[in-house]
Amino acid sequence: MNMVLPFLRLTIEPIPRNSRRATLANLLPRGQWDRIRRYVYRRSRYHCQICGREGRMYCHESWQFNEQTGYQYLMGFECLCEACHKTKHYFFARDSQERAILFQYFLTINRVTRQQGVDHLMNVYQQQRKLNQREWIVSFGEHNWHIPATATVRQRRSYAKLNHPQYG
Repeated sequence: MNMVLPFLRLTIEPIPRNSRRATLANLLPRGQWDRIRRYVYRRSRYHCQICGREGRMYCHESWQFNEQTGYQYLMGFECLCEACHKTKHYFFARDSQERAILFQYFLTINRVTRQQGVDHLMNVYQQQRKLNQREWIVSFGEHNWHIPATATVRQRRSYAKLNHPQYG
């Protein structure tokens, strides 16, 4: 039974199988990715943008999918704590015990019922299955200037430039 969900602070995100490694974190040389990551942390004052916690942070890439064009767009970055970041990537959980912990965390942060959580999870699972049925063209949006159009990850890493003053 699909219920209308209230506003969710924390969502579980689908990631198409064929573009799981197509991230700036994986494609940029480490030093360049670190500059972006540190900028995102400073911008949020080293607090999780979802739950507000301090501590070890993760730079999460937010994506949007256009099913008509087949493009996957990088929309921006979020500073997330470990629990929020792992919950975003719920489908990468190692085992059922970790999934249970993440699901309970999702319910707690969003203050939703178990059934509402299950509905969200099922909706995301259906989106994931649908996204997996096609090949996606990855667009880094305003960050495309980081990655030249080359054939291999090795070439992208060797030619990537990061000269934007925002990340200095």
